[in-house]
Amino acid sequence: MKKRRAPISWSILTIVFFLFPFLGGFVNHQVPYTVEDSLNLELNQPVARILQFTDLHLTFGVDAYDQQTFSMIRTITEAEQPDLVVFTGDQTMSPLSPWLFGMLSDVMETLQIPWTFIFGNHDDDFNDNRANLMFLNHNDFLYFLPGPDLLAGGLGNFKINLNVQGNAFYHLYFLDSKAELDSQLFAYDYLSEAQVNWFNNHVMNDTHHSLAFMHIPLQEMGEFEGIPFEDGSMGETDVYDQHVNTGFFDIAVNHGKTKGIFFGHDHLSNFSFYKEGILLAYGQTSGYNGYGQNARGARLITVTSSSLTSELLFHEEYR
Repeated sequence: MKKRRAPISWSILTIVFFLFPFLGGFVNHQVPYTVEDSLNLELNQPVARILQFTDLHLTFGVDAYDQQTFSMIRTITEAEQPDLVVFTGDQTMSPLSPWLFGMLSDVMETLQIPWTFIFGNHDDDFNDNRANLMFLNHNDFLYFLPGPDLLAGGLGNFKINLNVQGNAFYHLYFLDSKAELDSQLFAYDYLSEAQVNWFNNHVMNDTHHSLAFMHIPLQEMGEFEGIPFEDGSMGETDVYDQHVNTGFFDIAVNHGKTKGIFFGHDHLSNFSFYKEGILLAYGQTSGYNGYGQNARGARLITVTSSSLTSELLFHEEYR
């Protein structure tokens, strides 16, 4: 069964809940949807190195575990110098989530590396995800859009075109897989038909290959029987996937342009495998305040116009 994070100290809890009444302004923060749903990232050559961190579970910001998480992000990013850093959900799990998003932004802006993120199922545990954007107004290196108002589509469905001299050579899709359902324990939300249609309408017109990123795995992530893993292992007792299959994977297969789909969510699993020509891959759990005693780190993804490779990176190897 999927484990929860270990109990936290009463002294820190006391501070948080003392401050909680003063954080009410977070709840009413308004961020409009955008008609614009695509961004352009200009690169020097048609090669992109994308560093995926996932499940940071930032909780207090000033505690030892979160400080270790920030240190890990700095260490691996500085060593690898990627073209883009992607955080694939559950950046936070805290009443202080807007402030913690701001702290993460400060780290990334100091590194001066383009970065983006999608929301996970715990980011809005205490504050609406619109509130989580309130400290992200002035970021020179952030590539994020609230995206269009899609029915049951959450917040933050958008596309990044990777360009060289103004012309795209690759596309990246980011989708909000939202949070838990109320129907039963460990039943998770899923991409709505509107989100799938949005993806379909874009990818059918793409002239280049693409990757997709979302937090909660598609159901196809559990369909690996008889297929060898490219890397990693399954440490969870199950794949805690989206509750309903609304056809995203089938559309990706039919168009033949999406080469990889990357997830977070299941901290103890970090495997990847090919299914019908698409690499399905977990990231490497990154946050020290999240559950599990497994190694923390990242996944490095490298794409060219005709190739895709990925590898797991572990924090200990950089020390």
